Amino acid sequence: MARTLLSLLSVTVWAPWLNRMIDLYRATEATLPKRHLLGQGIDQKFYKGPGVTDFTADPRIDFLTMRYLRGLEFLGTKYALNKPFVHHGSVTYSDADVADNMLYRGDKLLATRVEAWEYLVGGSASYMQYNALFTTEHPRGGGSIDAVLDTLATLKKFMEGFRYITMRRDLSFLEGGVPAGAVAAGLSEPGRQYALYLHHGKAVGTRSYVATPGKHQQTLTFNFPAGEYLFEWIQPADGAVLSDEKFKHDGGARSVPTPVYALDLALRVRHVSEVR
Repeated sequence: MARTLLSLLSVTVWAPWLNRMIDLYRATEATLPKRHLLGQGIDQKFYKGPGVTDFTADPRIDFLTMRYLRGLEFLGTKYALNKPFVHHGSVTYSDADVADNMLYRGDKLLATRVEAWEYLVGGSASYMQYNALFTTEHPRGGGSIDAVLDTLATLKKFMEGFRYITMRRDLSFLEGGVPAGAVAAGLSEPGRQYALYLHHGKAVGTRSYVATPGKHQQTLTFNFPAGEYLFEWIQPADGAVLSDEKFKHDGGARSVPTPVYALDLALRVRHVSEVR
């Protein structure tokens, strides 16, 4: 009965109201010298059962935003719409309680790092972290803010090592598939540049992991067009280059061993013509 009522309300009340507000917003924006983007925020329950109030494919909507969904499920489902995706973060940093929806339970700094890397290397346009360290008493941030900003700055530097606006969400270049026990995200501009991020954790429910650090090492099989490439294995915690290799590739599959890493690892591959 409750679901039937909610469905009826969405048809008779929410959808017409939202549609009218979108039209009003667009008409108002058309008169302004500087115009703004219009996005739709979708919560997890809405996404699981989208109905007539789902305007994500509507050409009047410029970008999509969502929070609280572990992994890249929503991004992957909506990526074909070719709209920027903004991820809000899953837990407020420095909260006393560990939220169930936190990517890595029990370690908020690690959760921030892994979530940000997974989303941006997975094709998201933006990652916005909820952070309670910025207050009226500490407008520049307090407590452990330096550690948070440092880990996000490392990701920013990694992304700026690419011409990432020409890349697309992609893992097809990882011909051998994702290693057992790992989660992966990737971007590519085939034949020019590739980004890969791996992390390890044991799933807890549907939205979080318990970190499984160790001495991880994989042999990954890639498939690239012929060319000369620079491989750089990056430590996401601090951006250190663990190893690098430049090689000429005849095209097709190539197996490459990773360095030993504790929990997560990033890879930057660029055709030598892309290296600046």
